Amino acid sequence: MDDLDQPRPRWGWLGLAAIAALVAVTTVVAGLWAISVTVRTGFGSPWQVVTAVAGAAVFWGWISGGAWRRAREPEPDPLAPLPVPRRVAYVLANAALALLVTGFVAVGLWAGITDARDSARLDKVRTRLEVAARRVDLGVAEIEKLEPEWQSWLVLAWDDNPPSTDPVAELLGVSGVQTRDLVVGNGRAAVLFEPDEGPPCVVLDIDEHDIVSTRTTNRC
Repeated sequence: MDDLDQPRPRWGWLGLAAIAALVAVTTVVAGLWAISVTVRTGFGSPWQVVTAVAGAAVFWGWISGGAWRRAREPEPDPLAPLPVPRRVAYVLANAALALLVTGFVAVGLWAGITDARDSARLDKVRTRLEVAARRVDLGVAEIEKLEPEWQSWLVLAWDDNPPSTDPVAELLGVSGVQTRDLVVGNGRAAVLFEPDEGPPCVVLDIDEHDIVSTRTTNRC
């Protein structure tokens, strides 16, 4: 067959094939990065990341392959019946579906990575607070003695020249957090800390046996 007999490429379909292939490759690269972050931090499900990336890559690979096949198809026979034309709404619906699939995958990956980073960050804060509390042998009695002093510091903190550090932070010696509340009652105590990076916050709980534990909360 001569070169003149070869079907002329359809540049619109070739462009779509190239764009879809680029999106598929970008999805795979971003997915590999997401998997590495998930495995390194230990938070999140690598299987969910693999499933999402594989689904998006197959979808856009299918789009790219279909567009490439359309781009290389021979021109229709002028004597053959014309195919039923596809309406603009059909094309727009498929384009919207492709954007929705990509958007859902991107949002899912972003949410997973953000949640893993927040969990890792808060776990470090919780560990530091628990270690500091055990190092100074912090108990309910110590919190009861510290409460009036902290309340006084809280009032003075509204002045133009507040004390440099609050009593709780000075006692524990933990940087990167701020004391937001302190509650003592019924033989128990709880101290609310807000990390400098912002919420979620960490609560340091001390039970009636002076056993220290921590938990996270969005109510800062």
